[in-house]
Amino acid sequence: MQLDGLFATYLELEPEEATTLGSDVGADRLRDNTEAGLERRAAYFREALGALEGGLAADADDALDREAFARLARYELHQHESPWRWSNPEWALYPYRMIRYQRAIGGDPTGEAVGARAAQVAAYLEADRARLEAGRVAGHVAHRSLLGYLGGVELPAAADFFESLDAAAAAAYRAHAALYQELAAAAPEDGALGPDEYDRRWALTFDLDETPEELAARARDQLRALREAIVVAARALEVGTHVRDFTDASAL
Repeated sequence: MQLDGLFATYLELEPEEATTLGSDVGADRLRDNTEAGLERRAAYFREALGALEGGLAADADDALDREAFARLARYELHQHESPWRWSNPEWALYPYRMIRYQRAIGGDPTGEAVGARAAQVAAYLEADRARLEAGRVAGHVAHRSLLGYLGGVELPAAADFFESLDAAAAAAYRAHAALYQELAAAAPEDGALGPDEYDRRWALTFDLDETPEELAARARDQLRALREAIVVAARALEVGTHVRDFTDASAL
């Protein structure tokens, strides 16, 4: 498996991302957000991560690309395996944001691709509803303020946007807005991630093996060692020695 092949498959699975990258791949499609589609994405990222960590054949110049793609794969797999997969309310906005962007950049002069995507919005949101309903049953619901904002502002704006493009899409977004308001009524007020999720996101974001507490402890040890070194160096100074700047001090 080659890096180019991995990326080509990624674009097929993520047509909205392809559009933002200037590719025509899947310009008339939305991502498959059914349960089967989400499992296919996860299987792809597992395979990709295995290939990347197993020494995927590539030029030395591709090292940064390999590492960036591996980090993306780890993040996507974390999302798939975490409770947030069942409660993330922002996935519903993908079609709206992408089609609006596609029109704004003039990437579809004939309007055929935009029209094809708009026609898929209702089915996309139906699958999204099924995901959120499954999350509600399992006790995974986003916090109240986020659901309230999206259901009261963003989703109605999406419905207005689609009125002139696809009536079914507009109606689906209005129904989704009502669902968010319903979810918000019984949602928790606290949107805190919790210590376990915080630690995992910390590690994924900064590519660290240490927890924040371990990193802070190591920093304190280094600071203590530096202070001791400064004291030793200061005691070795002759009376009347002047340290003008950091360069002088570091040379002691």
